[in-house]
Amino acid sequence: MIDLPLATISELLKEIGLGNEKACIRLYRHYHGFLFAFIRHKLSNDADAQEVTQDVLMAVCKKPQAFRGQAKFSTWLCSIAKFKVIDLYRKQGGSLPMAEIDDELTQEQADPNWDFVALMEAEEDEEALRLCRDALPDEQKEAIFWVFYQGEGLENVAQRQACPVGTVKSRLFNARRRLHDCMTRWMQGGHHA
Repeated sequence: MIDLPLATISELLKEIGLGNEKACIRLYRHYHGFLFAFIRHKLSNDADAQEVTQDVLMAVCKKPQAFRGQAKFSTWLCSIAKFKVIDLYRKQGGSLPMAEIDDELTQEQADPNWDFVALMEAEEDEEALRLCRDALPDEQKEAIFWVFYQGEGLENVAQRQACPVGTVKSRLFNARRRLHDCMTRWMQGGHHA
């Protein structure tokens, strides 16, 4: 997914503010798939991810003036999504899973060219891979999403995650290792998580 040009986004948001439903639909159609994929990496089921996606896009259509253009529109949508995911956890009475701490002492050099999609295609049981991915800490899931699904460079991901590039590499390396271990256990008939 490529962000719409800023001028187009500004015009659409202006039209939405004036009550133009077609502008809201155009924005929705362009960003829905991207946003759903981002949120699905944070939540363990499609129904919750769809609900949060709808909430985010409806929030934008209700308050289009909230976007100030200080970040890419997709980045802004993702920041709203993170808060909506937290709201969903609270509404469901759950707590957020504690993420692993990336200790600089345990950082290992990750291969930034590692192809997550190839692993997915190589494994016949896509559901097992989804369950394994869902068990990853949030920071690792998010790094995978940006690098392997959206084609972002490590520097951009580091900016999005407010951390050094080395931390992103470590998160990708650890995610790859955990996915490999989880899929190996799954294929041997063990538990996935």
